Amino acid sequence: MRELLGGAAAVLFECSGVPSVLQDCIDCAAVCGTVVVVGVLLGDATIKPFNALSKRLTLRFALGYDRADFDTALRLVSEEGARVDRMITQPVGLDELPN
Repeated sequence: MRELLGGAAAVLFECSGVPSVLQDCIDCAAVCGTVVVVGVLLGDATIKPFNALSKRLTLRFALGYDRADFDTALRLVSEEGARVDRMITQPVGLDELPN
């Protein structure tokens, strides 16, 4: 994942819900970076706490949004030119989703 990012990232969003991706995010985070878990993990996630501790990472968890969150996101994309194309690594079809 680090190669896709072009190096360590200051902020990473885990949106897949795949437990192993949380550790991938920790590994790819920059020193003093932030990992935000947005995906709903369907199983237990095993992480190496020392990797996060040694980088002084902030781990944040979010569940749910309110209207203001969507308003802000839409404004950032439409008025401030946020590069959302860089957030999409690969489209996934509905037939590829797990049961």
